[in-house]
Amino acid sequence: MLTETEVWESLPSHGFLRAFVEYASERTDAHIAYHVAGGLSLLAQCVPIQYEMPYASPIRGNLFAMVVGGSSKSRKTSSISIAARVLRDALPSALQETPGSSEGLIESVRREPKQLILYPEFGEFLSKAEEGYFQAMKTALTSAWDCMPMGRATVKSSLGEIQNPRLSVLAAVATDLLERHTEESDWTGGFIARFLTFYGEPERTFITPPIDDAMKRMRLAEWLRGLADLSLTLSDGSVAHAPGVCTGLSPAAERLWHEWAVGEMEKCRDAGTRVQASIARATSHAAKIAILLAWDIGRARSGLQWQIGIEEVRSALAITSLHLKSVIELGDRVTGSRDMRDRRAVLNAIGKDRATPLGAVIRRAGLLKRRADEILSTLVEEHAVRQVSSAGKVSFIQSPEEARALLREDAAAPQGELPDFGTPAALQRVAAPVPRSSSLPAPLPPAALRYSVDDDDDDRDMECDEPPAGIRVH
Repeated sequence: MLTETEVWESLPSHGFLRAFVEYASERTDAHIAYHVAGGLSLLAQCVPIQYEMPYASPIRGNLFAMVVGGSSKSRKTSSISIAARVLRDALPSALQETPGSSEGLIESVRREPKQLILYPEFGEFLSKAEEGYFQAMKTALTSAWDCMPMGRATVKSSLGEIQNPRLSVLAAVATDLLERHTEESDWTGGFIARFLTFYGEPERTFITPPIDDAMKRMRLAEWLRGLADLSLTLSDGSVAHAPGVCTGLSPAAERLWHEWAVGEMEKCRDAGTRVQASIARATSHAAKIAILLAWDIGRARSGLQWQIGIEEVRSALAITSLHLKSVIELGDRVTGSRDMRDRRAVLNAIGKDRATPLGAVIRRAGLLKRRADEILSTLVEEHAVRQVSSAGKVSFIQSPEEARALLREDAAAPQGELPDFGTPAALQRVAAPVPRSSSLPAPLPPAALRYSVDDDDDDRDMECDEPPAGIRVH
């Protein structure tokens, strides 16, 4: 999981992005990586539609960003609200209503080709897409990330295609909802890969919510509004209109980029199949971040030919490494099907060193009893859990054989420890993968077991070091 220290080290030493992260970090105790997503999303609303990096398939300045963390305590919605408030003060037309269908999305982009869509509860979107209602929306968003033409002429309408959409998305989702409402195809098919993802939990705690600093917010809004002004007065008094023409990376930036790409591919070579699409698209994310930072720092706003320099590339690559670290850890957690997700939920609900009553398993897993019984029966057959009976009441405890089941379930997960992506100064270091041990843990001695006995009909359990009289362990 990301640390705030490595996020601070990834940021440029100056510019709007750093100033916004500093401001937002004083307003909420959310992980500061969330504010990096918000700040980059704001910068994406400043760059002109014709702004691009001249690859064979040009890289444009729109961005899809997603912040992931636990429910409520991670303050994901608060972080998005801070970014939205600054944008509303600076460029209100960039915030449109959240569309409820693919047709609504196209009409919204037709009215405002460059805009930011906010999804503070992205789990709801994923749930509706899983049910089929938002599948067309998911397809439309996938095309929008690539800035492909949207819409088409019909018999009833001759409006035609939207040739240059620049749609950005800023989304927040709880970890368990991301796990429950994404399918394997969302990861391997490229939908999740299009999101610059930050996975973190709060490291700071504010006892009382800080008061908003309206002066700082208005200065940031004014700064953002200035970044969106394309008219520039040059030193000779003439007026130029940004952007100038980007001619690619400077030689030093190109060398750093190559070294980083080689190192990252080496570190990610054993990552699971679920995140391969995200790894493959990492350089596109880095390029988008680099051109946004070039606009922020000012190199791209000269009105003349320009190159992406080492300063913005170093930060862009470091931020992309945070994204890769996040998606690999999330991919390791997220199972591939609903059956496997329910199975993981039941396993997580059962204690490893103490027996858990059936009622507690059902409550913690959030499943109906029939579904929980079905999964528990399978786990017992696999020797992943053992059943403990007492006075007609049933409890379960994980078995050492559970390791085999988890290895089978996570066959596509990374084979080794999560790579240490490091900070900009350490981008060239490659960590050798550590082979996963094939040995299984030894059975727990009786003294190491803790038994939880449901002795009445309420939710309170009684714990003891030895099984109470009458308990049989199967």
